[in-house]
Amino acid sequence: MNPATITINIPVRELERAVHFYTQLGFEPHPVFRGPDCQCMMVTDQIRIMVHLDSSLQLFTPKPISDPSLTTAVVLCLDCNSKAQVDDLVARAIAAGGSVYDAAQDLGFVYTHGFLDADGNAWRLNYMDPNVVMPE
Repeated sequence: MNPATITINIPVRELERAVHFYTQLGFEPHPVFRGPDCQCMMVTDQIRIMVHLDSSLQLFTPKPISDPSLTTAVVLCLDCNSKAQVDDLVARAIAAGGSVYDAAQDLGFVYTHGFLDADGNAWRLNYMDPNVVMPE
């Protein structure tokens, strides 16, 4: 198997708010993959985030839908092209109604920072410096 794209499905409480939040990060609403209770957001041509109200996401799993404001099921990580891009996306997330859960960390080989979206879904942004050797 060699999938060319990934779609990550996440729960949200208010669909319009979530679409607005992710649009502010530069993600584009997909013109076709949407419904009354969900919307696909294009991060890149290969990465998609599908934001779902519980009623929609429940169609994809036999398990209860977790509340991301109370628990973390996954941390969504994106690799960025620079430290500036990491900082810019975190600033956009805060301006759009998200929050940070820690301070930026510069470990030499990686610069990393995280945020929570307006629903509490956890994100981590990383810039891996190709000029710095990773510690052993």
